[in-house]
Formats: sequence, C-alpha cells, structure tokens
Amino acid sequence: MKKRVKKMMEESIIGEKLIMDFFSIKFNMEFHLMDWESQKVARRLGQHPPDILCVNRPHVAFEVKEDIRSAQTGNLAFEAQCLLGLRAWGRAHDMTHIYLVYINHYDNRLDIFELGLFGASIDDELKRLCDTHPQCRLVQGGDQNHPLFIVPIPIARKMESCLTYKFIKPVEQFLFGRIIGSVLSKS
Repeated sequence: MKKRVKKMMEESIIGEKLIMDFFSIKFNMEFHLMDWESQKVARRLGQHPPDILCVNRPHVAFEVKEDIRSAQTGNLAFEAQCLLGLRAWGRAHDMTHIYLVYINHYDNRLDIFELGLFGASIDDELKRLCDTHPQCRLVQGGDQNHPLFIVPIPIARKMESCLTYKFIKPVEQFLFGRIIGSVLSKS
C-alpha cells in the first residue's frame, strides 16, 4: 500500500471514531467501523462501503467525509463516484438509509446529507444546483481526478438532502465543533 494512501486512511479513522462516539452517546446506540478487508472486497466490486454501521438499526449507515480544504474554500466537495459506489453498496446490502457526514474545517461543524437510495437522490439535487446556481459547479479533481460537485457551505446547508438539524441540535453543533477544532487541527 502506498505511504500516502496509508497515511490518509490512518488520519480518516480519527474523524470516523469521533463521529461514531458522538452518535453512540447522542443516540444511545451501538455503532462500529467497517473493517478494511470488507472495504477492499467491496471496492473490487465497484462499490463504496460506508465507514460506520449502526448495530441497532442494521439498515442504516454513515459515510464520513472530512473536508479539510473547506477551511480555505468555504465549499463542500461531493465526489460523484463515491455517491454512485455508496448507492451500489447500499442496494447490494438492503440498506434503507445512508447518510454522508461531512466534518468541515470552515466552521468546525457537521453537515449531514441523505444519499437517497430510492427515488430522490443527492446526485440529482447537486446536478440541479450546478445547472442553476453560478457558485455551484462540477469539476474534475480530488485524489483520483474524478468529477466533484463543488457547493458553497451556506448553499449546501439549504439543500433538501441536508438533514443536519434533524440529527443535531445547535448546542450540540457548538460543542462538537469545539472538539473538532481541538482534535482535528489540520488546516
């Protein structure tokens, strides 16, 4: 495994564990991280397994994205291939809900989006935004130079698929933001 990829994987576990612990306390449920071997197998099948699974609700999963660049750009980047791969994994595993949990470094908050496995999907909403809003765009980039939907955080928070405040109260956002700021101080 390349050193760079291994380092990224190790760094991502910090944010994933923070989210998992936060959700465990907040929802009084058990969560666990998807193991690396299962992730490798799924990726060979063109799927993108989520990072966190809910033991109490086995048809619910969470993909954690730490958007470090958001501190400089004020945007969130949604990877088109990741969305497709998550949906493929979710359908293959009878999931009902997969959520994208963004840890942003813009204001150290969480932003939670519903992927949409059946019917309305975040992809469709992102495409509409890119077609209608001049600040939203589809670009090639990221680690694999794949298509990325770039959306300013204030616009992303108004998306129909954004369910942040259904999950997290403002005071919890504030407190979690303090933790993010002290633990994930990469900018």
